[in-house]
Amino acid sequence: MGRFLKFFSLTMATQGCLLINQVVLLPIELRVWGTDAVAKWVVLIAVANLAGITDLGLRHAGHSQLLSSVRSGDTAASLEFRRIWTLARTLIIGLTAVFLAYQLWAGASSSALLSVLTISVAFDTLTLVRGAWLDTLGHFNRIEALYLGMIASRVTLSLIALTAFRASPAVLGYIWLVTSIGWMVAQAALLRTPSSLAFFAGNTRDLRWR
Repeated sequence: MGRFLKFFSLTMATQGCLLINQVVLLPIELRVWGTDAVAKWVVLIAVANLAGITDLGLRHAGHSQLLSSVRSGDTAASLEFRRIWTLARTLIIGLTAVFLAYQLWAGASSSALLSVLTISVAFDTLTLVRGAWLDTLGHFNRIEALYLGMIASRVTLSLIALTAFRASPAVLGYIWLVTSIGWMVAQAALLRTPSSLAFFAGNTRDLRWR
């Protein structure tokens, strides 16, 4: 019960930070940037979030293989899970690279900011996919705490940048990128995980067409 209450409180705190992002940050952005710039920012975020589906649902696969490899030392299950994780990473990185190449080819005036946001979302997706599997191993409270830390840092830094320095959308884009990388590094450094769940475990040679 205690673990559930802790998870529930972390989840509510995360939702609170997300609410602040919508209710507090948006009016400040409107005052600092104006409606046209805010509209462009919202559109860029929406486009960048396409990078968030590049795992094509693989975050929902591999749970049983991971559990079998950890609990019973099943080497075949471990290899199968590494293949799934390698494929998910390959899809995320590969399709994100396609998005970035298209943005570069299109040559829009906002392509630099869009590229930064796209890379940020790709890092977020990698960390979320890995976090879903870490939940399977019982790390859900720590995973949620790290996610809360990332969201809280992103919102706090954005508030400071906007209110104290009247920062441009580009500055907020780099805040997104820095917090994404920080979340990724923190998850890798602070949680003990099986070798098959390392961010770069396995390689494309492990993959099979099946």
